[in-house]
Amino acid sequence: MKVGDPVYRGDPVPLPVEVVWVIASYFSSDSEAISWSAPRPGLSGLLFQATLWACCLVSRTWYTASIEHLYNRPVLTTRNFDLFVRTIAPSISSTPTSSRRTWRRTPLGLEDLIKHLDMSELSYESSKSITARLVSRTKNSLESFVPPAITFSIPSLASLSKCRHLRSLDLSTDHYDIGLPRLLHAMENLDQLIFLKLPRNGLWMQVKPESRWPKNLQCLQLSHRLCETEDRWATLFNTWPDTLTSLKVVQCYLYWSFQCLWKCPSPARSIRHLSIGPSIRGGGLPLGAIVHAFPALTTLELPVHIGTHMTAMYEEDPSGVGYIRFSMPPMSPQHPLETITLTDHGHPTEPKLDDMIEIFDVYVDRFPRLRRINLAQNHFNVVAGNESFFKVLSKALEDRADPADKYRAGVFPH
Repeated sequence: MKVGDPVYRGDPVPLPVEVVWVIASYFSSDSEAISWSAPRPGLSGLLFQATLWACCLVSRTWYTASIEHLYNRPVLTTRNFDLFVRTIAPSISSTPTSSRRTWRRTPLGLEDLIKHLDMSELSYESSKSITARLVSRTKNSLESFVPPAITFSIPSLASLSKCRHLRSLDLSTDHYDIGLPRLLHAMENLDQLIFLKLPRNGLWMQVKPESRWPKNLQCLQLSHRLCETEDRWATLFNTWPDTLTSLKVVQCYLYWSFQCLWKCPSPARSIRHLSIGPSIRGGGLPLGAIVHAFPALTTLELPVHIGTHMTAMYEEDPSGVGYIRFSMPPMSPQHPLETITLTDHGHPTEPKLDDMIEIFDVYVDRFPRLRRINLAQNHFNVVAGNESFFKVLSKALEDRADPADKYRAGVFPH
């Protein structure tokens, strides 16, 4: 039944700015979810950014509500970067002489809307001076920052040290030629910094005993070159704040770097979560030394092609002669390890049931509080295919859990 005229002939009904803000925040939240879940911004991120830009063109009300979301987390590419720089941080030389004084007095203020600046898609499009200028202009609002490859350098450190609201800093894009002591000196007063990813080979220069990390740092990521002596590991551990609970080694040249942890005089007692990625040059993993140096671990993540093979892990022989396979020597019943996660990094090694039965028995006996094993899907299928072993292993893990947490205990696909 026709109720009324389907064509509205009156004046357009303006929406309250609060309603428009909610509409714009919908696109902004979707773009944020995509940019955090994916390592690099893709077409979807650019599409949401274009949508927010279109919202700004509707009217003054829509502009007021949408501009904050548009610049909150800009998606930068090689095509839009130059215009972004000219808008946010133009150089004095690019401004007409007659208007330079006016430009200094009346900035647009858009830089204060930028909270998350990801320049990981860029390299030669930026320069050392442009990168430093962008950090300087956004220092009052910046909460997370990913610099471009190549062009993040010492000139940017002065501006970076003034980013008082910075919570996340990702320097893993490249091998930046900045020594770790100098980098720590720039970050020591960033009290809000929680997540830090060091540059590749970030530990190539030894940390000084007097170095100070951000006092509230919680998560640290390392990659490639690591410490190679027990003294350097001990110095590193001693400088870490007590708030640091999570350590991730994305990739390293050799697992041999962990071997000297057997003799490390100062263990890392604050680390609760440790993730170790693959080794570029292969080799065995000294898991015994790692457990010795990180005595407070509750979760441990290893590559599945390492963590499911006895021959891939070793430890020091208790008799003091050489090394043996990681096995079941006496272990403190109070060892806190509860979860082992074995992730797939694309290694061609095929899952072998006999190896997994042997190593999982070692895990259960070695770590009396172990309650959960997260296993890469292809390896999980092999274990689950042996129904009798799967039931025995799952029951052994479930029996250690509290009644309310039994549903979380066992073997699960990852």
